[in-house]
Amino acid sequence: TAGVVMGLDLINEPDWSYWDSVPGIKDLYRTMIPELRQLLPASHYAFHAFFWDLPYADGARWLASMQRSDPVNFGNVVYDLHLYHSFGDDNAAGRKWNRDVDSCKTCCRDPDILAQVAAANVSLAVGEYSLNTGFSGGPDFWKQYLSLQLSLWHNTKGVTGSFFWNHRILLGSNGYFRELSLLHLIAPEGKLPRVSEMDLSKVCPGYDLSKCPSYNPRLVGRKDACQWQP
Repeated sequence: TAGVVMGLDLINEPDWSYWDSVPGIKDLYRTMIPELRQLLPASHYAFHAFFWDLPYADGARWLASMQRSDPVNFGNVVYDLHLYHSFGDDNAAGRKWNRDVDSCKTCCRDPDILAQVAAANVSLAVGEYSLNTGFSGGPDFWKQYLSLQLSLWHNTKGVTGSFFWNHRILLGSNGYFRELSLLHLIAPEGKLPRVSEMDLSKVCPGYDLSKCPSYNPRLVGRKDACQWQP
């Protein structure tokens, strides 16, 4: 494991309807994290706590309050977010897809989604993302889509890092789901460039963000449509 970043995700995508119930997610975090901190102190270990609370960000504000009241245990607990454009977003029933849809969502909609977490002043990690849309892609689109996503993560307040799906064992017909497998997208299998070769100087360099549609940051959701304005 030399040179490998190892992460501990406490629970993965729990049913968020149990956030406030007892027992429930909040109750579990409040109990579990101090127990784990006895073995894994905040000075050396980060915990990723998954939240599915957007756009309201009540979980982000709760985490911020716990970090203020109990920094020994809740310090270095990272708000973990999973963000995809598939699973009922790009590929929602009745929607038509083209590559401009994903540049619009990454440059215009997703910043507003992340803004609510940033406003809570907690550390954020994009714990899962990939290049899947629910439709077939290709090397040129994947390169564009990845560079835009990384530019957003890199320039968003509080984002500590991101985790791409690194390997998918089973691919579909015609290579479908390849865009979920980083090892199939980078050399020698694929053509994605190194991150050092991408322009991450600002969010979506080369795009006119004045042509973004407007969203209400307090209401914008992961499945809201996006179309560049003329």
